[in-house]
Amino acid sequence: GGACLGCSGGRQTRLLAMVVQALPLGLMYPVRRIATWLVFVSVWLLVQNQRGAVRLNRLESLVVALAIERVAAEAVLPLVAIAVKWLVIGRYREGTYGLWSNYYLRWWIVDQCTLLCGRGLFRHSQAGLRLYCRLMGARVGRGVRFHQRARVAEFDLVMIGEGCMIDDVTVRGFCLEAGRMRLLGVTLGDGCSLCTKVSVHPGSVVPRGACLGPLSSTYHMLPEDVPASNRLFCSQTFPEPNWCWKAPGLLLLLVVWAVQQAPLLLVLQSMCLQPWYKKDLEGYGDVLEWFLTPDRVGYYVALRVVRACALPMVRLACGIAVKWLVIGRFTAGQRKRSGWQLFKHWLMARVLPPEALHEATQLIGAHYGGVSAVLRMLGAKVGRRVYWPGSGFQGLVEYDLLEVGDDVVFGSRSVIMCCDGEEALPVRIKDGANVADRCVLLPGSTVGRNALLGSGGLAAKGVVLEAGSKSVGSRQGAALLLEPGSAAAASAPTERPFGRAFYGGGASYTVLPAWFQALVSSCSKAFAVSYRALTLSLALLLTRGALVAAGTDIGGGLGFVDVAGVLVPLYVATQNAASLLALALAVACKWALMGRRAPGDYDWDTSSYCQRWHLYLSLTALIRSAYFGRGLLEYLQGSAYLVWYFRALGARIGADVCLYPTGADPMMTEPELVEIGSWAAVDRASLVAHINSVGRFSLNMVTVGARATLRSDSRLLSGATMLPESTLLEHTLILGGDVVDERSTWQGWPGQIVAMASVVSQKETPDGYVAVT
Repeated sequence: GGACLGCSGGRQTRLLAMVVQALPLGLMYPVRRIATWLVFVSVWLLVQNQRGAVRLNRLESLVVALAIERVAAEAVLPLVAIAVKWLVIGRYREGTYGLWSNYYLRWWIVDQCTLLCGRGLFRHSQAGLRLYCRLMGARVGRGVRFHQRARVAEFDLVMIGEGCMIDDVTVRGFCLEAGRMRLLGVTLGDGCSLCTKVSVHPGSVVPRGACLGPLSSTYHMLPEDVPASNRLFCSQTFPEPNWCWKAPGLLLLLVVWAVQQAPLLLVLQSMCLQPWYKKDLEGYGDVLEWFLTPDRVGYYVALRVVRACALPMVRLACGIAVKWLVIGRFTAGQRKRSGWQLFKHWLMARVLPPEALHEATQLIGAHYGGVSAVLRMLGAKVGRRVYWPGSGFQGLVEYDLLEVGDDVVFGSRSVIMCCDGEEALPVRIKDGANVADRCVLLPGSTVGRNALLGSGGLAAKGVVLEAGSKSVGSRQGAALLLEPGSAAAASAPTERPFGRAFYGGGASYTVLPAWFQALVSSCSKAFAVSYRALTLSLALLLTRGALVAAGTDIGGGLGFVDVAGVLVPLYVATQNAASLLALALAVACKWALMGRRAPGDYDWDTSSYCQRWHLYLSLTALIRSAYFGRGLLEYLQGSAYLVWYFRALGARIGADVCLYPTGADPMMTEPELVEIGSWAAVDRASLVAHINSVGRFSLNMVTVGARATLRSDSRLLSGATMLPESTLLEHTLILGGDVVDERSTWQGWPGQIVAMASVVSQKETPDGYVAVT
């Protein structure tokens, strides 16, 4: 239903679309960056030139200016996003709109602005998050709690009842449908709980008190699908210590943060001691000259490198120290035993959150033995020759309760929970087991020897997956068993190609040691931050040259407008050139290291492909997670520019394909093995052409037919095919080798056909629950 408003959206490459969709990367990002720098410089001059009784020295005034600039940005930028939302789009309206229509472009630019500006100071408290959503137009009840990674969008279409608990889940009214965008309302009844990796589809109405467990969706809400027991697995329901415990904990976290900043302060102090260091800066001309001092440029770059490469390791060291000096070991048992026990869980989750651990392991080689060593230092029991996920783990806090055997292979983006809202229990992954991508392992679960928990698999609380068994997905709170275990599988050898190649010396090529992989990762990160830092230095150099060429006296009392009027356009131009060069370098790096991929088997012990791929991922840090926490490509999502980029990498993509308008995690990793027909639409879905099953790595084609649609949280596995005009609804997995019939609609993990000709069949129970049939 819904009116089709402006469905004739036009071509993806029409002039208005090209101009609007170039704004985030071409104008909004550089303006935000240079604006915050100018604010910092203005505050620095103001603080430094105070003539009161208490006058700060250069280093002290620099630190104060940085702090004021950061707080100002956190306060103002979210308000800018709120203003842009109301000025550009007003209230979101339900309906169907053409892709690249004027309404789509208005929706798209507001979404980009919201992501670029962030939630700022609002994100630091639950009351702040609720207020932010209300200011954006959402109806949010009292007592609602959001995970820090939860996202709400299309706010006017979202209604969240009182007391809802929302984990790291996206609640939004946007979806793709038959080559168009569609906006529908989303309603969460009072007291709902949404656990990790729940898919909420636009148009859904979640009944009062429903508790959606991990890896479920709002398409399946029969009473047996949403029992109250699922509430235990929502992190927002976990008990916390009272303020008598939190107050000293926050003080300790502040001390830890101060220790983490020590390397930066040492670099700044070293700079202040240099003979070229000018003590008095009276105007913007002095600042311009000061920032362009050759040695000063080196220190500016050094600060960025230290922040990117040293601070994560210092934070890791602090986390390990606090773990053993303050927190101690975690043991199995009831979570609510005492205030001290609650405090331990609360403090560990904050002193070393999964994101911080992942940032550190990226520097030492995310897949290799360095990760094993770090986890052992945190208390986990880890075997030999483990292949770790490049994305790290979410949900892991009680490291002492994690047991990983020899030769275990992990996929990416999985969650390991050793503790729920009620009790802590060990999670055991036995020798030779394979935990694939997007899995969730709940407390007390065991993955048996040589067992496979496939994509999106849910290891339920206390479950034991038999040795050699194969399971996938999640239905009614448990993984779907594809193949039972056997005695032969239980006793079979566990050594995998990765272990033979990397640790056993059994590869047919030269294997680069772990220390070399760590060196490449660290140097790539250092190069990426240096590259971005020098963009500003180059813009400042050009600004000085332009002012001198115009006959301006640099030391003659330049004002803010004099400098900003020249610097801002020059920085925008310089940043655009740097972004284009970064994309070109990424494309060149791909062809130089990977060449043109072809379907086939590429095991670690017989092919250098996996090693070269890891090097390629490290070297392309230049375009990933660098631009205010977002990758460079995320500024291009849903535009023709992103399609052009993947075509340059070898993808075969037809005309007017809408690619990742709300992002992707990840975007396609093997573009030349992906074929997408004209007018297809791919939202936050997975098109990954590789599969790493029980350590055997292979590549296969992935095909999306013309006018086909993949909605958010859907996945087309390596070797799967979608025929023209077919649709995958939210939370849908198509297994390798399967074919989605023409004009059919599928849903489920693994997927099942639910309709032909894009009509979804639903049934409703007397209690108001809805399930796809």
